[in-house]
Amino acid sequence: MNMDYCKPYAGRDTVILDRHAADTIAEDIRAFDSQLENHFAHVIMLAEQKIITRQDAAAILKALLKLKEMGPDKIPFRPGLTDLYSNVEEWLIDELGIQVGGRVHTGRSRNDMNSTIERMHTRRTILDLCEAITLLLKTLLVMAHQVQIIRNIQLEFIDFLNGRHNFCGLKLMNIF
Repeated sequence: MNMDYCKPYAGRDTVILDRHAADTIAEDIRAFDSQLENHFAHVIMLAEQKIITRQDAAAILKALLKLKEMGPDKIPFRPGLTDLYSNVEEWLIDELGIQVGGRVHTGRSRNDMNSTIERMHTRRTILDLCEAITLLLKTLLVMAHQVQIIRNIQLEFIDFLNGRHNFCGLKLMNIF
């Protein structure tokens, strides 16, 4: 088979894959907390169902807590691993060995996990936005109330200046 037609593209596939991996990992890092929460819940379920031992679950959970404290920036990203999920799995295996660290994804679909993490992250983002909007509305209400008070004082002062002798609820005597 003549491979001459491939020469102009030599090496471009790795550039494309590297860029895809970098973009995917950057996106995954934004959902790092949701991914860890998903891992915690899954490991607890595995132990409760006696799929893994309590000792293995404890070791995995301890390692996940360590990872949470370290943050996603401390995970060594390996060439060829195109997402945070795979790099976390490799980190756990490095930390705990294949016999324990390799059990973290027992019995779950990667696609189900990804959609769950995406939903968790989206929900958290929406709740954060709702909280920010609520704070903004409360601030605007306070400011509107303050503006109304100032406006009322201005109107009362104008009335006072026009000879109505009542300013801020005080009846003033006509001294002129």
